[in-house]
Amino acid sequence: MAFTYTTGRGETYYLHTTQVPLRDGQLQQVHYFAPVLNPEEAVDSLPIGYSVAETRGAVRLVRSETAERIQVGIEEYGSARKARRVDERRKRADARARSGHIDWLGLAHDLGITDPDSAMDGGDVARDALERIIGEDNIRRAVDLALAFAPGSNLAESVLGYVRSERASALAYEAYTVSEGERARNAVRLIAEIQHPKALGWVEELLGDDRVAQAGVSVLSRLVLGRAVAPDDPRVEPLVALAAGHQDAQVRRQADKIRGYLAERRNG
Repeated sequence: MAFTYTTGRGETYYLHTTQVPLRDGQLQQVHYFAPVLNPEEAVDSLPIGYSVAETRGAVRLVRSETAERIQVGIEEYGSARKARRVDERRKRADARARSGHIDWLGLAHDLGITDPDSAMDGGDVARDALERIIGEDNIRRAVDLALAFAPGSNLAESVLGYVRSERASALAYEAYTVSEGERARNAVRLIAEIQHPKALGWVEELLGDDRVAQAGVSVLSRLVLGRAVAPDDPRVEPLVALAAGHQDAQVRRQADKIRGYLAERRNG
């Protein structure tokens, strides 16, 4: 019987394993979760030393010590929550008392808006303004929090994704370039969550890196399916074709889903 995991949303995922060829011709055993059972690749137990972690509805394998750190952080946050409530309320009140007013006119000029009194429909302009209001230090701390899966990281990721923070995307990409193993994959996963259009320019590099190729195709998927980039962007189809010819089966399957979505958009 295949090993299964049910998410907090009630969705069931099955654990599979497959061998993928590396560039040197050797085969590497990889595990992956999928919502549909494939009897030929299904396995009935976790690999030794690994546990399951669920973040923002995504299910993945992590080394057991990583899962323990995540769980400890959650438990510590829960046990200390009541004790911190009074102190947090006091800090919020102090912050409101210290905070100054936003200089909306100055902010408009900083964003290059020549006529700040003209009608605006939000969108990218509003996101850029929110990113300026949040500030560099807070964005950097939010990225660090998300990469460490520390308590509060889910909210930090949600805000960065809502704003589609270009600065946060750049910091996550920088973390990927200097990191190894799980942290490198976490950095690419964060890039996918943020969905800033700038990330499309990194997809080819990510697909070419066997360490993060699966997360890399997720960046492409989130950008296209989330409409952060236009489906007819001339860069999209070559990247989908690159993913479709990838040595990793999971990357190829994700490429097929993107192609299906693009076909529906064209025919709809």
